[in-house]
Amino acid sequence: MALVDFRSDANLRVPAGSNRGHAFVSETDNTAKINFPDNVQIYIPARRLHFTLRRPYENLAIVLPASNQVTTCSRAVTRTPAVRSPNSENQAEIVIIGAGPAGLSLAFELQRRGLPCLILEKGSSVGESWKKMPRDMKLLSPWKCNRLPGTPNKRFGRHYEISRAEFLEYLNEYAESAALPVRAETAVYSVEKGPHDNRFRIETSRGVFCSRVVVNAAGYFSNPFVPQIAGGSESAIPQRHVADYREPQDVSLIIGKSTGLVLIVGKRLSAGQIMVELAGAGFTVALAHRTPIRYGSGPFAWWFLFRMFPWLELLKLKLKGTQAPSNDVPMPGGLPRRLIARGQVQTFPQIERFERDEVLFADGRRLKPDLVLYATGFRPALEHLSSLELAICKQSGRLELQDLESTSVPGLYFLGLDHGRNFRSRFIRGIREDAAFLAERLHRSFGRPLPDQRPVAVA
Repeated sequence: MALVDFRSDANLRVPAGSNRGHAFVSETDNTAKINFPDNVQIYIPARRLHFTLRRPYENLAIVLPASNQVTTCSRAVTRTPAVRSPNSENQAEIVIIGAGPAGLSLAFELQRRGLPCLILEKGSSVGESWKKMPRDMKLLSPWKCNRLPGTPNKRFGRHYEISRAEFLEYLNEYAESAALPVRAETAVYSVEKGPHDNRFRIETSRGVFCSRVVVNAAGYFSNPFVPQIAGGSESAIPQRHVADYREPQDVSLIIGKSTGLVLIVGKRLSAGQIMVELAGAGFTVALAHRTPIRYGSGPFAWWFLFRMFPWLELLKLKLKGTQAPSNDVPMPGGLPRRLIARGQVQTFPQIERFERDEVLFADGRRLKPDLVLYATGFRPALEHLSSLELAICKQSGRLELQDLESTSVPGLYFLGLDHGRNFRSRFIRGIREDAAFLAERLHRSFGRPLPDQRPVAVA
């Protein structure tokens, strides 16, 4: 058997949809060809495909539905999975999936309560998602909102606007100084719960782990959402999600020239930020959006709100409690608004369909962009939990949780999801509070005394 981890390239574009269904696999001496039937829509989370084949192959050919388009990847990575035997299982009472801010915060809070745990991280180090975010990105909240538990405010000024690079460096120092148990380069493929021993079996790229509790802290970034649009998979126009964007030079490499026309699909924060950056780099930018654009504060009002909104959030929680709605993150006012008002960035309604080298909009207008860039958000990274029957709230579409625990799978907890406990739970300032709450709950469940000495993270 060989597990194939295939990262798609510019020639592989598939419609969003369900990944449930069966694909026909034909095998030759050196090539495995995977044929998707016409009635199956496929979606590649984080632009990856995972297949189980009977043995390693030099080439992997993927035949897409409808178009019969064939993409061959001779760089497919094949791995031999660990043998499932009692000796190969790694035992841990608490396993945390993901070494981002949520996973690190919880591990720290568990350690200070004397509860051992293990963090499984698919990347080469902690904060893998932060490595892939736009190079010049800055966090939208001040340092006082983004420090992890155990870190004093004095590392940066309370109102400091921390950059992506600075925060990534901080996460690595945090994990190292607190000696947090991170198992890097360990991708989680599936999580199952035994019917008899009531323990979780976690299949990973480094063997099988067994635990009493699993905490999913995988976040959102590894699961970008791309809307399903007619003709998208057959169009010759390159399409990317903002999860693949780091700087304007990336666009130049994709389209094969230094400037060109980029159509951004979206209307919120990331759409506005990337629109400004690409326009400043000499690209022609257009914007497609389904509903009217709502702008946020301009530079002067934002200076005030940047410092005050944590207190406004607390007031919102006090008045409305757990029923307080999520924060909207609109397009920034100021320069994005001026670019659109002046006509320097042309706006269109939603895309009706793709044609070979054109985009047709709902109002009948057409455009021939060199690249379509989706700023359409992310969904929770839950693919590895697909074998568990997770209860979903019909009204909100969110997981049904009680004090961060799944109502349908006891022992499975979630940290860092929107409305885990309240509207702040998706943000680091809320994660910091939820991590302490969950660690205390698990401490009571395990019934262990608090240690006399508690670790201190980054000074």
